[in-house]
This record gives sequence, C-alpha cells and structure tokens, in this order.
Amino acid sequence: MNRFVIAVIVVVLILTFGILNEVYINNSFKGITTRCEQVQKLLENKEYENAKELSKESIDWWQKRRNVLELTCPHNEIKDFMTNLSTLYGAIYAENYQDALSISLSLQQDAQTRLGLLKYAPKNIF
Repeated sequence: MNRFVIAVIVVVLILTFGILNEVYINNSFKGITTRCEQVQKLLENKEYENAKELSKESIDWWQKRRNVLELTCPHNEIKDFMTNLSTLYGAIYAENYQDALSISLSLQQDAQTRLGLLKYAPKNIF
C-alpha cells in the first residue's frame, strides 16, 4: 500500500509541475508577443521614446522569465530570443525605426513559433 501511495504522489507531482510549466511557457511567450505588438504600435505612432522605454522594460521582464524558462526549455530557444530583444532595443536607441519595426514584427512571429515548438502538443511528441 505504501508503494501505491508513493507512486500516486509522484504522478501527481509530475503532472502538477508539467501543467505549471506549460502555463508559465504560454504566459511568457504570449506576454512578450503583446509587448512587441505594443512597441510596434508605438513605433507606428512615432512615439519613439515610449517605444524605447517599453523595449528596455521588455528586456528586463524577459530576463526574469528567462531564468525559469531555461530550467525546462532548450537554452538556445530562450537565449536567441533575448538577443533579438536586445537588437530591437538597439535599433530604437540608434533611431533606426524602420529596422526596429521590422525586428518587432519578426519577434512577434518568432514568439508564436517558439511557443508552438515548446508547448505540449501531440505533434511535438511524435
């Protein structure tokens, strides 16, 4: 009976951590997508200082999430995304707004793609 209880507890823990990880990954990539969309709108409205500030805040926000994501996701998936966020900030900082807009759009698509690769789905298992 003890073995059965221990097995049930282990299964419950595995499922709980799996679900929490799935929610965290989902929230992280949807959150960064939303931030990139906001930067895009600010750039389109020529609110460059606000876009620069939001892109810097996004780097800090992602850095905090990155530490947790790297525990369960491939490091390159997370590290490359951080590099691209820094490139976005650099383009805005250099007042290269057309490139910044392009990078923002690319980041949005990249976030959706990476979310599709990292989330639990039958296509990712088989």
